[in-house]
Amino acid sequence: MQEKTSSVPVNGPMRNSPLKIFLLLAAIFVIWMLIYFPDYARLAALRQANKKLKGDIVLLEKEIGNLKHQIAGAGSDPLVYEKVAREELGAVKENEIAVDIEE
Repeated sequence: MQEKTSSVPVNGPMRNSPLKIFLLLAAIFVIWMLIYFPDYARLAALRQANKKLKGDIVLLEKEIGNLKHQIAGAGSDPLVYEKVAREELGAVKENEIAVDIEE
């Protein structure tokens, strides 16, 4: 019996040279980056926004703690009530004149 031999030469066009493999891998990498990179840039922007929002949360939690402390102290102190009435509501005592100075 005779063995069948291939008609394609070993050094012919089907040969996988290192340059062809490198170019194929480079093309796959470029296509992958075109698909993945826009999402990566968006993810980086979202991470930055998330970091900023977490910092804002920390500041707001501190402010909430300060306000709770002020509320706890306001329950028994009439001067706090007067201060709020004057500064935020614009209230005045009898025989006082309110002067509004704009800067």
